[in-house]
Amino acid sequence: MLKKILLGLLIPLLCACAGTVPVKPTDTFLPPLTSAPSEPSMEAPSQSAEKGNDEQAVYSVFFAENPGVTLLLQDAATDSSMTSSQEVMDFIKSGLPAVSDETVNDYLKNNKQDSQLPASMNVGVEYQLLSADEFAEISSQPDWGNVLKEKYPDSNGYMFFSRVGFNNAHDQALIYVGRVYGPLAGEASYYLLEKKDAKWMIVNQILRVIS
Repeated sequence: MLKKILLGLLIPLLCACAGTVPVKPTDTFLPPLTSAPSEPSMEAPSQSAEKGNDEQAVYSVFFAENPGVTLLLQDAATDSSMTSSQEVMDFIKSGLPAVSDETVNDYLKNNKQDSQLPASMNVGVEYQLLSADEFAEISSQPDWGNVLKEKYPDSNGYMFFSRVGFNNAHDQALIYVGRVYGPLAGEASYYLLEKKDAKWMIVNQILRVIS
């Protein structure tokens, strides 16, 4: 009995010296907090790969029209002048009557959150990615057009792409593309494309002037 009393007095004292607190037999250990597991993708790997290949094929249409080395913003960009998905949908459908609801909805879904274009794309031409940090540093300067030209002498301004929206059959695509040549000089458009004979072609566009 004396040993039990001494042990009962010594254990809390030793624990206090060591900076620990004895755990009662009724206490339970909780596992460390971890982030919730991400939801599995609903797309099969083959579908995801097909979508990625089609997206790069759509991008390549616009690379081909741009002379020299294309300088491309790494962050996907959308029309910031409209504030709601419904406004964007109404504008697109009014200017591109042939676009399907599937295509517009997929475009809105793919551009709902911030994202970046793939670091490596098979688009058939040489290009350079301009990171958000680098672009912010350059564009913060009053003469940023000249600064950009000095740093990238082979480019004529820069381009930006949104993510691409597709219909279920993957034979129609919608994308927002812009070209900026300098301060207050540029344009952007929503483009509707169709795949014919395994080749993407522009069939219509809505012009948006950047000023």
